[in-house]
Amino acid sequence: MKIAVFGASGRTGRPFVEQALAERYEEPEVRKNALYLAGEAAFLEGDSEAASGHFSELEQSFFPDHPGIG
Repeated sequence: MKIAVFGASGRTGRPFVEQALAERYEEPEVRKNALYLAGEAAFLEGDSEAASGHFSELEQSFFPDHPGIG
């Protein structure tokens, strides 16, 4: 039940809207959270390739000295 509800909300694109707003307004913490949420949404929807992409971008942008944590 929980995944079905999350999946439905994930398809609305909220994480991607948050990411776009964060990039526009240069809010690093919001962008960091948006990348994480986008990765989680993709993972829970079964799109491991998209999830990996979001987590890789998160790692490269915010944790470049700690590869592999994302």
